[in-house]
Amino acid sequence: RIIVNAVALADDLELLHRIQNGEEAAFEGIFQRYYPVLVGFARRMLADLELAEEAVQDVFVVFWEKKDGLVIQQSLKSYLFASVYHKCLRHTRHQK
Repeated sequence: RIIVNAVALADDLELLHRIQNGEEAAFEGIFQRYYPVLVGFARRMLADLELAEEAVQDVFVVFWEKKDGLVIQQSLKSYLFASVYHKCLRHTRHQK
């Protein structure tokens, strides 16, 4: 018998709706799903693991804080990658 985590099986759109209803487990599911790949993406942009982790964590904090009014035009994955990309760009601009 296999026990499956319902959050792991849920698609991004379903999890987004659950997050907007304040469900922390859904947020954690999205975090676990995307955090590693987003950190890898940010690390390639920033060339620093610690800065990459901080940038991705900041994006997730803002995502949670703005969950009620969040309008995502593309996929959640695209939204998160775009948010991390812009966060990294802002960081590199401030470093110059």
